Amino acid sequence: MPAPSSRDSVLADLEQHAQREKARGAAVAVERSRLAALTSQINPHFLFNTLNSVSSLIRTNPDQARTVVLPAIGHPAPVAFATTDNLTPLRDELGFIDNYMAIEMVRYGESCGS
Repeated sequence: MPAPSSRDSVLADLEQHAQREKARGAAVAVERSRLAALTSQINPHFLFNTLNSVSSLIRTNPDQARTVVLPAIGHPAPVAFATTDNLTPLRDELGFIDNYMAIEMVRYGESCGS
């Protein structure tokens, strides 16, 4: 059997490279699907928890609810929930977390921050 030519060797290398790239692309697609599924589960969960906390806070301490909840509503969290873009600026995420924690700290007290 004759030795493979350098042309055959190059073609074989290109074929292997193409197969690796195809596998890598499939793996990326799987990870994106997983991220989308996780995001679709997390967003409603946080929205429900936030609304539940706000509702409880309004019933138990309406004055404090006004001072904490109204500024928090101005944050672009609803836009973050509605977006299909997976990239949200870190400052927006941190702002949302700060507002969420402010509501939770009023509801549960300092034990929430420990």
